[in-house]
Amino acid sequence: MMMFRPNDRVKIIPGTEHYRQAPGLIGTVISPPTSGSIWYRVKFDNGYQNSYRVSDLTLVRGASEPEPEPIKIQSAPNFNSEIIEIFKRMK
Repeated sequence: MMMFRPNDRVKIIPGTEHYRQAPGLIGTVISPPTSGSIWYRVKFDNGYQNSYRVSDLTLVRGASEPEPEPIKIQSAPNFNSEIIEIFKRMK
């Protein structure tokens, strides 16, 4: 029986009970089953998360993590010009 590790890329096997939840989507195993459990937590590239049995999943070889969204950085004020003005006033 296939076992998955955190960060493995997986898909739900077509025809399984849960296939309609994320048909054709690739996800990342975010946590393995805890002691006594059979459920792997998977986060799909569209943000959807749920738990699945090993029999519901198949490994996707060669699939990389989705590109993270770029971080939006607000421009900072131009401190150099403010410092220059302060020094001018000090003269």
